[in-house]
This record gives sequence, structure tokens and C-alpha cells, in this order.
Amino acid sequence: MTIKNLSLLTLLLHVSLSIHAAPIKVAVLPSSETLSGDLAKSGVEITPSIEAADVIVVQDAKADRAAIEAATKRGAGIVVLGNGIAAGDWLKPLAGGAWSENSRKFSSLMMLYPLTDAHAITRNASAFDVNDDTMYDLDLEPTINVIGSAFSPKVTSQKKDNRAPERLDRANVYDIQPQMWTYEGADKHRAFVLLQTNAESLKHTSIRSFILRGIAWAAKHENVDELCNKEDLATLRYPQGGPRHPEDTVKSFELLPGFNASVIASEPLINKAIAMQFDAQGRLWIAETPEYPNGRRPSVEPAWKETGVLKPDNYDRPATDRISILSEPDAHGQFTKKTVFYTGLELVTGFCLYKDGIIAVNQPDIVYIHGEGADQKVEHLYSGFTPGDTHFVANHLMVAPDGWIYANTGSGPNAESVSHPEVKAHLSSGVFRFKPDGSAIEQVGSKGGNAFGMDITSEGEILFGQATSGNPVQHIVLPEWILSKGKVGSAGSVESVITQRKVIRPDMPTRVPYMQIDVVGGYSSACASTVYEGGAWPAEW
Repeated sequence: MTIKNLSLLTLLLHVSLSIHAAPIKVAVLPSSETLSGDLAKSGVEITPSIEAADVIVVQDAKADRAAIEAATKRGAGIVVLGNGIAAGDWLKPLAGGAWSENSRKFSSLMMLYPLTDAHAITRNASAFDVNDDTMYDLDLEPTINVIGSAFSPKVTSQKKDNRAPERLDRANVYDIQPQMWTYEGADKHRAFVLLQTNAESLKHTSIRSFILRGIAWAAKHENVDELCNKEDLATLRYPQGGPRHPEDTVKSFELLPGFNASVIASEPLINKAIAMQFDAQGRLWIAETPEYPNGRRPSVEPAWKETGVLKPDNYDRPATDRISILSEPDAHGQFTKKTVFYTGLELVTGFCLYKDGIIAVNQPDIVYIHGEGADQKVEHLYSGFTPGDTHFVANHLMVAPDGWIYANTGSGPNAESVSHPEVKAHLSSGVFRFKPDGSAIEQVGSKGGNAFGMDITSEGEILFGQATSGNPVQHIVLPEWILSKGKVGSAGSVESVITQRKVIRPDMPTRVPYMQIDVVGGYSSACASTVYEGGAWPAEW
């Protein structure tokens, strides 16, 4: 390269940097000293002229339609906040949505679910609670890119139950609706919409970051974080009203005297752990399922509702779940080293250590993975665990003293052995067991509802959790192989240890009826049952 060409390149780089260094010009409608002041602190230039603005922020229903339409035609971006969505139906082709006569809003403690990493605006963001309006049944363009949602409190009769007509008048927990989205209009302008922006919400660091990122994105700047401060961005993963840092979570536990709790593993060392087991060396084996609950299963829902999918609409790809080994704990007991034993499992909802490897759920199969490196083998033991609703599938495998592998299920799969095709079993919700050589599989205890988490005592008693019954612990008192020989009256295999345990959330008086799907006001979402027979607890126990 000649000196002349080098000088020209330097000049072009200088010009390019100068162009991008210019602040984003933002017009706030209507004028707001509070919002304008906050935006100015971030480095934008507040302008009263819509004609000169790079981005127009609409936060009220009284907006200058003609001026905004002219601005977007020349490519200016638009950011719609809160009640700005009610500016009129003319807003729909500009922002991708508008308030209509069918639209409603509900003010309450609500949870905003940003689609983490689905867009640059929601990068590294977690869900959180705010006191604000949930808006629903808006008039939306089908091509909006939804990046945040919330449960709507609307009453619906889509889930009909002829046996219980009164259920038709309750809110539907399945109904989630867009609350934050991006849109690119016909004039190639960009629009960002966020509906939770009352005075309290605007103080939330995540809301503030979304708005600043939305402005930068609408202005077509490559770095959407250029207006944000590092302190706010650092809170996105663990925001106020959302998930706590692991250390803070442990501090919040209410423990009886003589007990303590500490963190042994957390992000970023592990990701979405669903099951774990210690081995004889003190290492912790972890099942990580970044794509739970959907995996690579195509959904009939829009892609933005597939919250457990890493790449929506892309299912013809390798599975991503894995089994990892944690080791080398530090002086505080936190593991510092992670070794991936195997990756490529589909929705690994349970596993157990067995011989020189593991037996794991790899939907629709149960597999035995053993060996290391090039000598590692995957043997398919049983099949038929096809995922319907993936919350119902086989989980929590345990090696029992009798030589069988025990497991839970919430569905009714038709399972069969791979090595012994004649070995088949129709399983039902509850506990089942199988032999690791593929020679037998059978039901142990049956009880309607999703069975999760199980333990077996030193005397062979089996207890498990169930998500949908309202009863915290289930006990198998008469295994199915006994009942198959005959039973008296209505005797069943499973009995609840504690019945209809009430769980009241006084901090959510308005949200419970539509946030809790199965047992409103009662014990729900049970996912484990653990028996303790060690000797480390305080003497009085």
C-alpha cells in the first residue's frame, strides 16, 4: 500500500468515526422534562423539531400524526412507550401495532418476560416484576418481532370444560401477549415499542436499558449499548424484581437453627441445570438443558412463544443438552472446574450414574453412555418416550438397591426395549422401573398428574413429588405388581402423605388466579421429594 493510499484510508476512517460520533437527535412527544433529561444524560441530543430528529419518542396518545408520518418516510426511527400505543389506528403501519376498541389494559404487579438474547435489545436480560399495565388484544401487524411478553388477565373460554362450566369464567394462564416488540415498516424505518413505562417502571434499570437500546436500534446504530451505562447493563441478568444472584438467594433462605446453606455451583459455570448426582470421588454430575422445555420440537405457536428454543424455526440441527462434571471445589465448597462428559442429548430431564457412565433420558429414548473420548459409546436401552407436552416426560432416574432403575413420568408412553423387542409396557403417570440390560420395564405406582423427583429409603420405601395434585409428597404403599394379583375395594398403589397443603401468596392477591394453572392457592409445581438418612444434621433431628 502506498503512502498516498494510506493517507486516504486514514482520512476515510476519520470521517467515518466523526459521523458515528454525532449524537442521536431525539424528539420526545409530548415534551417531558423528566424523560428528556434522562435521555440527555445518556448522550442523545434532545430536539424540539420532529423534522430534524433521528428518532421520535411517542409516549402519549396526543401525537402529531402528520409530522411523525413524514419523519418515518424519510427513515427516522420511532419509539412508542406506554400509552403512546393509543395515539390512533394510523400508528399501526408505523409501529406495528395500535390500540383498538377491543384492546384492554390491567394494572397490577405483573411480570415482563423479555426473550433473552432473541434481539440485541434483550441481550442478557431476565424477567422481572413491575407495577404497571398489562395491555392486551391490541391490533398488531403479524410481522412484528416480539421480544417481550406477559400473561394477560383476560377471561377466555378457549379451554372449555363441560364438566365444570364455572371454569369458563376464569382467566387463562396460557394466554400471553406481546408487551415489547420491534418492527421495520414499509419505508424502511425502524420502530421499537415498550408498553410498561409508568413513572415507577421508568426507574427500573432494565426498562431504562431497553428504551436506550431501542433508541439506538431505531436510529440504525450498530452498537445498541452506546447510550447505556455499564452499571445498568450489569443488572440485566439479575434485575430488581427478578432472579437474584446465587449468593443473595442463599441469604434469603429461612433456615432453622443449626442449618446453613451455601452456593456450590452457579452461572456462568453451569446453564439451566435440571438434575444432579454426586459420585464417589465427590464430583458433581450435572444435566444441563438449555433448550428445555421445547427442545427441537416444532411448535404450533408463534416463534416468540417458544421460550425454551435456542433457534426458533430451526429444528434440523444437533441436540444441545449435555452432561457435565464439576470438580475442584475451592475453600468455600464452590466448584471451579467443569468437564463436559457428553453433549448432544435431547431434553435430558433425568439421569443416573451407572458403572463407567450414565443412563439418561434422551427423548424419545433412554440411553446408556459410557467410556471417554473416541471410545465413548451411546447404547439405546428403551424407546417410546415421545415428547407430547415435555413437562410430562420421564425424569429423575435412580439406581435402587434391588438392581432396577426407577424413574418418574407424567405421561402414558408405550415403552419398549431396544435389545429385547418383546419387552413392552404401557406406562402411566407415577413411578416406573426398568432393568439396565433392557430385559424388563414395568409400572411401580400410578397416580394422575405430573410426577417429579423421587427418593427410595434404606428400607425400600418410595416417595415422590407431584406437581398438580395439591399434595406435597406421594408414598407408594402397594406396588402395581401386588395390585395386579388382586385388590380390595378402591385400593390404589399411591397415597398422599400430606393432603391439600395451602400456599397463599399475600404479595400477589390479584395475580394468583391467572398465574397458577392447576391448584390456585394450594401446593403446586412440586418437583422433588428427598429422603435424608445421613448423620450431619443437628442432634435434635
